[in-house]
Amino acid sequence: MDAIDLLRRDHRDLERLLAEFDQATSDKDRVKLLERIRAKVLAHEEAELRIFYPAIKSAAADEIKRSVKDYGEINKILKELDFTDDKFAERFLEAKLMIRDHIDADESADGTLDIARARLEPEELAQLAQKIQGVEHTVRDNRAA
Repeated sequence: MDAIDLLRRDHRDLERLLAEFDQATSDKDRVKLLERIRAKVLAHEEAELRIFYPAIKSAAADEIKRSVKDYGEINKILKELDFTDDKFAERFLEAKLMIRDHIDADESADGTLDIARARLEPEELAQLAQKIQGVEHTVRDNRAA
């Protein structure tokens, strides 16, 4: 599995978590799913910012700039979400749409994943995958502590 495959898998995991949240019927399940969504977004973001984006920054500066801005907004919303807030559903929908937009931008023709596939050698993509996994594990471990 290379870095592109790994990031696509993260995207599918996020889509699955969002769908599970939408289908959850108990507050207990929704609380757990929201925390998993927050953790997954944070781990994915850190991996992209620290490992993936630096590897393609010369070829994808505009795309990276947009992603960094989007992550700031997504994380702000996710951090502020409170189930007791009257605007919870509206704010969660906003975050969900922004996450989906990020995924679409990454996976679109000429998105960051296509740029990486065109610019990096298979060996580089394999090495990036190992580094990405390391960052994601570290972020998850730090959140659990």
